[in-house]
Amino acid sequence: MTEQTGSLGSAENWEDRQRLAAFHQARLVALQTGAIAGATCAMGVWPIGVSLGIYFHAYEPVLSLTAIFWFGLTLRLLRPHARSAMKINQLYLEEHRQIFGDAPPYPLMSFLLSLAFNLRMTLGSRSD
Repeated sequence: MTEQTGSLGSAENWEDRQRLAAFHQARLVALQTGAIAGATCAMGVWPIGVSLGIYFHAYEPVLSLTAIFWFGLTLRLLRPHARSAMKINQLYLEEHRQIFGDAPPYPLMSFLLSLAFNLRMTLGSRSD
């Protein structure tokens, strides 16, 4: 992309900007596939919790614990994917700035980016 003639930051290179965004968006989609698989695996907690609730005749406490465990497990499985999504987004923005200068980047869309932003806002930033 950098070997083309003309100003790379100009509006005429919208196709190159779209290609760069599409490449990184495809990386996010591949990452989301693994995250969705992990969240689906976490759903296996519910039948176990319901079965225990029926067996011990203690529906409310067992189901409450099941819900807490499911939420924690889902968060634990999705958090590394959300961190990776943020790294992909940061890499995209840096690459876009280096190649296209001040031209506005196309935004990348992913539920993992939303999750990472929300986790960062509620839990604070971590460097691990």
